Amino acid sequence: MPASIHKEGNVGIVSRSGTLTYEAVHQLTQRGIGNRRRSHWGDPIIGTNFIDALDLFNRDPQTEA
Repeated sequence: MPASIHKEGNVGIVSRSGTLTYEAVHQLTQRGIGNRRRSHWGDPIIGTNFIDALDLFNRDPQTEA
């Protein structure tokens, strides 16, 4: 993901689409809301679903939303 669209923060993003992930990150950054850049789920990870991804964010003490 291009570093220029990121703002470091505490919001996790889960998406089925890499392109939509870029859009979500970009819009959050434009509003001054930072995101967990190292924890994005944009491209499929075989065997992982949204519940798995949300569970990982829920267990991450640095993710607040």
